[in-house]
Amino acid sequence: MFTSILPSSVADQLCCRHKHCGAGSTAAVAASFEQQNSATSEISRNVASAAEGTGHVVSVLGDVAGAATQTRASAEVVRDASEAVDHAVANLRLEVEDFLAKVAV
Repeated sequence: MFTSILPSSVADQLCCRHKHCGAGSTAAVAASFEQQNSATSEISRNVASAAEGTGHVVSVLGDVAGAATQTRASAEVVRDASEAVDHAVANLRLEVEDFLAKVAV
């Protein structure tokens, strides 16, 4: 019987309709199949759309991760330059203090 390939709830409904309505329920069975097919198609489209959206999110997250890596590298360059300026200022301060000590004598 064709109901062996259907989900049990649909098969139960069809068998129940067939018993109560007789052999004239072919149109109802066809309508049930059409409704099931339509619902399955809609679910399939929704799943495909969700998968596409998920793929886009993954792509954007990859871009964000790349930007974060670049930002970190830039921050490290700025930190290194700042440390170099700090050392240069400290050396300049010592040179100025030495110069002033020599001039003040």
